Amino acid sequence: MDEKKVPRAKAVWLDQGLKILEQEGPSALSIDNLATAIGKTKGSFYFHFKNRDGFIMDLLDYFMSLYPITLLERSNGPEDTRTYVNTLREQAFNVPSGLEIAIRAWSQHNELVKSFQDRMDRNRLAFSHQNYINAGYDEDLARIKSYRAYAIYIGLQQLRSLHTPEQFKAISEAVFLPIGGDID
Repeated sequence: MDEKKVPRAKAVWLDQGLKILEQEGPSALSIDNLATAIGKTKGSFYFHFKNRDGFIMDLLDYFMSLYPITLLERSNGPEDTRTYVNTLREQAFNVPSGLEIAIRAWSQHNELVKSFQDRMDRNRLAFSHQNYINAGYDEDLARIKSYRAYAIYIGLQQLRSLHTPEQFKAISEAVFLPIGGDID
């Protein structure tokens, strides 16, 4: 789902859904809560979404369309590893970590969300792997580096709230660009 192709009336539901998901968790994503929060009726919900599962899938696709990391994932990526890592880090850490954490936790209890989470993880890992290949790493080392970088990214999301944005940026730079400037 492309953010620009989502009708504004439908985007209101999806924006509120992301807000509720991040702030209150998936259990608060009831049709009643959504309708109350935006001042619409249940009928309006069903005008835009076939059912709750349809809403969930649209919500997750909408999430992926909103954040710049998806733009990088859709491109071929830069061939220079340093540029790739810097660009990916900047874009990835602009994604609200609370949303990613909520979606990852939700995926442990909902098959639709698990399928989405698995697809997102596979796509991100494949993209990262290909960029390491493009930078000259062999298949095995590229795969290891991709998994390591992604695992660090997921782990850093858990620690983001402990730091100011400036501190967090410095930490992420230090982690992804080790001392000496060589990409780990």
